[in-house]
Amino acid sequence: MSCPTYTFFESYLASWQEAYGPMPSSTPLDDKQWFWDKHGIMSSRAQIEASVSEPLRKTRFLAAVSPHSGDWLCRFPRVVCNLLTRQYARR
Repeated sequence: MSCPTYTFFESYLASWQEAYGPMPSSTPLDDKQWFWDKHGIMSSRAQIEASVSEPLRKTRFLAAVSPHSGDWLCRFPRVVCNLLTRQYARR
């Protein structure tokens, strides 16, 4: 029994390789979305970084794209937790 061909995937792979270059034959095709997105994201980042010329703006950009720069958005501040706990404890 042969595997069916997926024309959508084949056309997408061809356009992806046209945009980002051929994929090495040793690289297995990954089914994770980040694998397919990372080349486009890195390309966009390089274009933006090259267009920023002012030192202050470049510093802000590099700080924003540094690893873990948005981690604070995923945490609930402890001070707020304590305030909420006290507020409900008074009732």
